[in-house]
Amino acid sequence: MATTELVLISKLFPEFVKRDVKIFALATHNTTVNGQYKSHDEGVKDVEEISKTKLPFPIIEDEGGVVSNTY
Repeated sequence: MATTELVLISKLFPEFVKRDVKIFALATHNTTVNGQYKSHDEGVKDVEEISKTKLPFPIIEDEGGVVSNTY
């Protein structure tokens, strides 16, 4: 998922809660920003800082894509 999708889902999160839907995201790799390595936690912090939105759901680190490739 890209930052824009994470932020959109965050804004719609109350609607998912009303419908008893559980939300989570999978991160299949660490990212680089301006050529610098960013850890999973740093990436989440960046999304929250840039969007001024606290992500109300977990982002599960799936480096190597084991879970995402299974399902």
